[in-house]
Amino acid sequence: MSDQFVLRLAQLSDFAFCQRLYFEGMGSIIETLKLDMARQRESFGQQWRLAEQRYASLQSRATMSAGCKPRRRTMPSFSGSFI
Repeated sequence: MSDQFVLRLAQLSDFAFCQRLYFEGMGSIIETLKLDMARQRESFGQQWRLAEQRYASLQSRATMSAGCKPRRRTMPSFSGSFI
């Protein structure tokens, strides 16, 4: 059986994961541009809006058809710019 991508709404518990993922990717750019990391973190927190976040999840069709609780692998989708 194949897998299916679904979008789910973000939860408050997703914030830390999303922030970590963003700064792991942007950390070296922020340092190279000599931007204030504390300000970047503050800006990220101000711009991250729960209602605007969606997470792409990979869900097994076998799980869906069997009526089991889905096992999902999740990747965030980012909206907006944080620099």
